[in-house]
Parts: sequence; C-alpha cells; structure tokens
Amino acid sequence: MGRSATRILVALCGMSGLVAVADVFAFVRYGWFAEGLATLWFLAMGFMMPMWIIADSRGDTRIERPFDFGFLLYLARPIHLPWYVFRTRGAWGGARLAGVVLAVVCLVPAERLVAWHVG
Repeated sequence: MGRSATRILVALCGMSGLVAVADVFAFVRYGWFAEGLATLWFLAMGFMMPMWIIADSRGDTRIERPFDFGFLLYLARPIHLPWYVFRTRGAWGGARLAGVVLAVVCLVPAERLVAWHVG
C-alpha cells in the first residue's frame, strides 16, 4: 500500500472516530443522535473509499484501471469493493471485509439499543 493510500485510510479511520465521539456527545448532551452528521459521514465515506481504491491500486499489475476519475467506482462501490478486496488481498482480505460488515451490521443496532435503555 502506498503512502497516499495509507493517508486516506488513516483519515477514514480518524474521521470515523470523530463522528462516533460527536454522536455520543450529542446523545449525552442533548438526548438525540446526530443524524445529519451521520448522513454527512456516509457521503464523505462514499467519496473517500473510491479515492482509497484508486490510490491503493496504483502500480498493481493485477488491477486494470479504466480511464475514469472515480465516478464509476463511486457508482459501483457496493460491487467493486468486495471484488477489489478479493482480487488484491485474497480470501483472507475478503474474510476481514466480511467481518467489518458484520460488525457494523451488529453494532449499530446494539448502540441504539443501549442508548435507548440508558436514556
């Protein structure tokens, strides 16, 4: 992974942590979730993920990059991201991606349930 791909990935993780802290702060302070912030983060992640794929695939001979500025990647990211991970990282990378998706699918409802129970 190149330096620019690492920077984008670190920015994704850092911004994800900041959004989580802001969401917790909004709930503790005001009693509601920052839905607008979650929507903004969803859009930002949607734009940064194709940027990471483009930066990560530079110089990789296994990936053929079309003459595209990322718009096609943006539209096809639900299909392209698993394909890209399997193609470049193998089955182990696919298993890690499946673990992340499973964690998100399980943890988001759990967060809401705990917040509802505490509040």
